Amino acid sequence: MVSESSRQQSASIAFITAYQYIWVGVVLALALRNLVCIILDRRRATQLAMELDSEISEKLDVESLAESVASRVHTPTRFGRFDSWMYHPVSARPWASGISPLRIFVVLFICSINIGFTLAISTAVRGPQSVYINTAHQFAMRCGIMALANAPPVFALMGRNGIVSFITGIDPQHLRFAHKTFGYALVALTLTHLTAATSVSYIWSGDAGIIGLYTMSYIQWGAAGVFGSIITAFFSMPYIRRRQYEIFIVTHVSGAIMILVGIQYHVPSLCAWTYSAIGFWAFERFGRIVQLFSLRLLLRLKIRSPIIRAHAELVHGAILLRVPAPAGGWSPGQYAYLRILDPSLLRLHPLLAFQAHPFTIANAPTSSELPEMLFVLRVRDGMTADLAHYLEKAFGRSSSLLVAVEGPYGASLRADRFEDVLLVCGGAGITHCQSILAGIIERGRTEKRSYTKRIELVWVVQHLEQADWIVQDLFKNVQRASAHANIALSLKIFVTRGPISRLPSPMSSSESLLGEKLIQGGRMSSLTGSSLDLILLHHETGPNTQIISGRAPTASVVRDFVSKASSSTAVVGKSFTSQSSFFCL
Repeated sequence: MVSESSRQQSASIAFITAYQYIWVGVVLALALRNLVCIILDRRRATQLAMELDSEISEKLDVESLAESVASRVHTPTRFGRFDSWMYHPVSARPWASGISPLRIFVVLFICSINIGFTLAISTAVRGPQSVYINTAHQFAMRCGIMALANAPPVFALMGRNGIVSFITGIDPQHLRFAHKTFGYALVALTLTHLTAATSVSYIWSGDAGIIGLYTMSYIQWGAAGVFGSIITAFFSMPYIRRRQYEIFIVTHVSGAIMILVGIQYHVPSLCAWTYSAIGFWAFERFGRIVQLFSLRLLLRLKIRSPIIRAHAELVHGAILLRVPAPAGGWSPGQYAYLRILDPSLLRLHPLLAFQAHPFTIANAPTSSELPEMLFVLRVRDGMTADLAHYLEKAFGRSSSLLVAVEGPYGASLRADRFEDVLLVCGGAGITHCQSILAGIIERGRTEKRSYTKRIELVWVVQHLEQADWIVQDLFKNVQRASAHANIALSLKIFVTRGPISRLPSPMSSSESLLGEKLIQGGRMSSLTGSSLDLILLHHETGPNTQIISGRAPTASVVRDFVSKASSSTAVVGKSFTSQSSFFCL
């Protein structure tokens, strides 16, 4: 007859193995779906090209041909409609903005399996109760086993080059929620395991049982792993992550190491699960090294130097970083991680070599012989503050720097496939919309035609001086859209705090404003009149550009834009703290 201890151990091994089969099976199903989508998209593109060749041979006029293309390009696939429903918030209320059917399913799926596997058999101990063979103790052991079962998926979903993202084609930003959910399940189970095991020892053996328990080395290693999971979860909270990113990174990496080492020495017999988690972590780190050379270019048999000499310029409130890059090395809407490796700067701030921060590529690839990526780094704390202080002392507030560019990452938002495009952004989110805007205009300029006929850009800033670092590029896009791409582009800047009462009227002379300093809040503003001339006074773009005081009525802006749309419509939203939202109407 099998002893109760052997029965409980066999059940635990069976459940932890089944758990791996379940999540790996889900990943393989998503990988198969990704492969099917790729095949269907290529088949659809080939079929569309053949139909276009046929229509061109029939000598259709350009307008009829454009309408024919748009009607087929914008027809959503079954996968597209399903994805749109899964990612869409369940409610328009602010508190539900991050709650989607997909996230609800992920939470219910992970919680139900963990709770079911934890309670099954462990709460039905047979025979007489003893110190180690009792319901509470077996429940504590099962919690520890299920915590270990969550380690491989946590590490497989981590980072920007995780193996799950690689084989499923899902953007890491969308996988981050599943990574957090698995991680919180691990933390909850480890805490329950520690608390229940300690309580059982105290109930059966009193203080002596507690002392004897924590003098054992394998228990100490387990407690270290629990501590690692706690600090990892605590410093991952959005409030800390957004304001102290460097602290988040250090605690996340050190906490992960403590978890793996603690598990390894706490239960050496189950080291296979620890090794698999380490393997997933190593895969992600290797992916980062590959992305320093750009995987996108390597697949095209091109190569990019991992360390590049870039040019940095300090303007008001921001740093403009221009990085030479091979043609076709990125797409509009993508981002990359930047690491400062210049020796002169590292001598002052050596920790910068270990910091890599994500920044949106603020421009689109062009046909220029010397293409370059443009990054706009808003000066805040940490790396950007150190770089700004360095540039302040440099001649002309600019300098060349050695940087490492990891990426690009993120899917390209093909907003140029839509006739009407609305771009809504706040603060530094303008860089994302600026990249998409530049991509649409460049496509229309180079191909002499554009599916996009109307663009409206709505930008919300706290003070007008925040606009100074990018206002000239926005003006150039307004001019280029009309002159070279036949696109009607309008720009609206909403100023939520800074006064605009001292702004010159459109009838003012531009010559009288050149170099003028505006007084805002009793201090001199660096927003020069020349920048305002570009926005308000130029007779070609004045009617298409507005600066409005107050908050942006986002709901009414979207509603009015959609009501005037002729056909296919895309709405892209981006704030400083959130990822991009892309809706097709």
